Amino acid sequence: MLKIRPGFLMRWRLNLFFAFAAFFCTLGCAAAVSAEWVKEYDGPGNGRDYSTAIAVDGGGNVYVTGHSDGISTSLDSDYATIKYSANGSREWVARYDGPASDSDSPTGIAVDGDGNVYVTGRSSAVVSEFEGDYDFATVKYDTDGNQKWVTRYGTLEGIHDIPAGVAVDGLGNVYVAGGSTDGTLCLDATVIKYDADGNCIWIRRFDGGAYAIALDDSANVYVTGTVTIKYDSDGNRKWVTRSSGMTSSIAVDDTGNVYVAGQIKRTSSGYDYLIVKYDANGSRKWVKRYNGPANGSDFAHAIALDGAGNVYVTGVSEGTSSGEDYATVKYDANGNRKWVKRYNGPANGGDSASAIALDGKGNVYVTGWSDSDSSGKTYDCATINYDENGNQKWVRRYEQASGSSMVVGGGGNLYVTGTTLTTTGLEHYLTIKYDAGGN
Repeated sequence: MLKIRPGFLMRWRLNLFFAFAAFFCTLGCAAAVSAEWVKEYDGPGNGRDYSTAIAVDGGGNVYVTGHSDGISTSLDSDYATIKYSANGSREWVARYDGPASDSDSPTGIAVDGDGNVYVTGRSSAVVSEFEGDYDFATVKYDTDGNQKWVTRYGTLEGIHDIPAGVAVDGLGNVYVAGGSTDGTLCLDATVIKYDADGNCIWIRRFDGGAYAIALDDSANVYVTGTVTIKYDSDGNRKWVTRSSGMTSSIAVDDTGNVYVAGQIKRTSSGYDYLIVKYDANGSRKWVKRYNGPANGSDFAHAIALDGAGNVYVTGVSEGTSSGEDYATVKYDANGNRKWVKRYNGPANGGDSASAIALDGKGNVYVTGWSDSDSSGKTYDCATINYDENGNQKWVRRYEQASGSSMVVGGGGNLYVTGTTLTTTGLEHYLTIKYDAGGN
């Protein structure tokens, strides 16, 4: 049976973004790793700090965000957003503590061409010992980390409103999407557009959940979850389609084709990867499923496209005698499967990929967490590089850590962020820069 453990993204998506995953591990020390630089962050509460999203700008500056324990109460966590220079120097840290001074947890980050930074996530509206009453909270920082504005969106008191991600267009307009419950306690796929000054331009709601967002070059907005929807930049709904599964990642190509990935339940038991391609008008072009060798449960967590229209998907898949493995699949533009690559870590236990990225030379990178021993309680951040034909070029493991997000920057440099366990049993942000050779 599939064990769902430290993967942030998996737990968010399987629970409709209503909870962050907790890390349950034994103590350990992070060993040296071959990398250009490695950075950790310990917040002022000297408690638990989980990095969940990463972005890079044209100058090679790196931005990470996540939730970090504050110092006011045991329930207090803040957004903590960090800018590193290309050489790993920490430029600034900006924290956001919502009006309740309670639980604030970001889910997405974006950077515009001027170096402004946008972070969105869930933020408690009132102090409560229970999980609930979250608002969307979106923050804009300038390139020096000064907070320019904060905007919040919430519905009924005591109800979850949790964004899945944020995107910004070339004019500085900001788009946030996520799940918001309505008056009947049903979930709506909710999209909000703000202008560059944080003024709300429009809000659109549609029955269903939204777990990922993407923009195209014309500022059309795409969201996916239990539905997939396209809006134009004025908020007009162009099309909507439903599948029989749940999709939690999305990508759009240069001609407006839309690709989504997630999971679909089989008629007997277990789940398969689900990958769907739609054309620019929302017509379904093809649907593909991946069922791993164990005929168990397989969950796709991330999707990426290359310039030739090839589609790459990664996630977690049950093996026949290897526990859970990374499973990375490449399809061509017509949906033909080109290759499948599975990664079973040295412990022959649990391995779950959470993110995927491509460079301009056909390299494919995946990261996540991988058990480091047979106890199932310790794990490493395992990052893998495949070439365009699926040949494994290198693997890098950072001990006592997990990877949650990654991005490729200029020069083919790879940036991975996640969480590492300290010798005191608490967690710090972890951010690693590798060059294309894994150094």
